Amino acid sequence: LLIRFVFVAQDSIGSFQLVRMAIIGNGIIGLVQTVAYILSIIFFIMWFRRAYNNLHLMGSQFLTFSEGWAAGAWFVPFMNLVRPFRIMREIWNETQMLGRNPSELFTVEEPDITAWWWGTWLGGNIVSSIHPNGSSMLDPGYDASDSIRIIISFALLIISGLILVRIIRKISAWEDELMIRYNNHEALRQQRAYTEKSQQNPYGQQPPQV
Repeated sequence: LLIRFVFVAQDSIGSFQLVRMAIIGNGIIGLVQTVAYILSIIFFIMWFRRAYNNLHLMGSQFLTFSEGWAAGAWFVPFMNLVRPFRIMREIWNETQMLGRNPSELFTVEEPDITAWWWGTWLGGNIVSSIHPNGSSMLDPGYDASDSIRIIISFALLIISGLILVRIIRKISAWEDELMIRYNNHEALRQQRAYTEKSQQNPYGQQPPQV
């Protein structure tokens, strides 16, 4: 949109300095957006892999892939259209289910939100890659339909990002609960082990208090 303004300004004002400043400003904005986008992808994939690896370490029996695929699946063509979504659903389901007592009553949140996240993410990227006129933003023939396409793409990606923030917060909260359950189970296991040992050797150490 800024480049489009440049061409209008160039035709109506004829100011080379104004055009030059607008191009530089557009370049700086584009650079900042690119760096922020790359960093956000890196941090997300790091979190994504860690969350999936935690389930492996906790002994989940319902995981389809190895933890390495939580990072690698994003970089394999065609596979990256489906596998990251499947892994996210497994993270969503298993993080809230793992370690719970079968007799425990709790509410399971369905993974529908992950489908909305993935749908808006794919939709935004697909729309942004469409160039109906074969033109770029630097082309004076860049028309209003291209601007609308970019707006739709940004809107979908922003919605996807907001949904992703909610997903991460939910999963992080479940991870905290899972760690508490795991620590409690580990403490009980150690207490039972000390109890059995003290029964065999009455003069041994007393079991720790939980």
